[in-house]
Amino acid sequence: MKGSWAGAFGQTQFMPSTFLRLAQDFDGDGRKDLVNSSVNALASTANFLKSAGYNINEPWGYEVKLPPNFRGSNNRSNKKDINYWRSQGITLPNHHPLPDTLKNAGLLLPSGIKGPAFLVGKNFNSFYSYNASENYALAIAHLSDLIDSNNIKVSFFTPWPTDDGGLTRRQNREVQQSLIKLGYDIGEPDGIIGDKTRQAIQDYQRKHGKNPDGRSGTKTYNLLRSNNHLFLTSTQPIIQESKIIQESKDQKKNETKPVSKSNNILWAVGMGVSLIAGIAASLILRKKMPKLR
Repeated sequence: MKGSWAGAFGQTQFMPSTFLRLAQDFDGDGRKDLVNSSVNALASTANFLKSAGYNINEPWGYEVKLPPNFRGSNNRSNKKDINYWRSQGITLPNHHPLPDTLKNAGLLLPSGIKGPAFLVGKNFNSFYSYNASENYALAIAHLSDLIDSNNIKVSFFTPWPTDDGGLTRRQNREVQQSLIKLGYDIGEPDGIIGDKTRQAIQDYQRKHGKNPDGRSGTKTYNLLRSNNHLFLTSTQPIIQESKIIQESKDQKKNETKPVSKSNNILWAVGMGVSLIAGIAASLILRKKMPKLR
């Protein structure tokens, strides 16, 4: 059997320990085969979400609209009663009041205060436990909604901002190293933005008069640089997203070399795993998956 470099295997990339705990023989053939059986892979993924506390009686969350001049921060772990968020002027994107489907929720701002905003509940945490990435969890949550509603409109109501581009893993590591040198205890700088890094960024933003959205993007990177707080591991300057887009267009005009097949394969594999996990989540949402064996 072959697996990824970390040991995960099967259609939804289970670790061996997860397989031993949660794998399902859903087709009843006596084998818990997650490599060749899509039915078993889906059921096992659904069982994972169930064991992680997924509640079929409430949503993972929903997109919301923030009021003008909102100064809240990105902290999905700080869950508050839904009436609190109503009192802050937050509504659904269509300006309707927040529903009662979630009793408590935390605010998720994956691209900062100007991008899409979400109130998320405990079911979002279940997605996050499958793969510790908020972007991954959000993609799965959104995909499950689209599948459940037979909707092909993939965009959110609020578009992603284009004035605060993302960072490479090296640049994220530089942000973390800079924060550590400033005295923040965020653990080992690995280039992966977790809760501790976001909280440190929020504190740094507050101290410098910026909205504390906790986003590690070009604005935070350049804020550290302008205050001479940026710890560089490379002398190569950061490129704004608008410039990257233009350079990408120029490159396409003059491109002669084919795109790396390995990159396409990695992208396809990642999308495939996300799709299967999303389908499993959707099956739970629809309440159409029979009792797990």
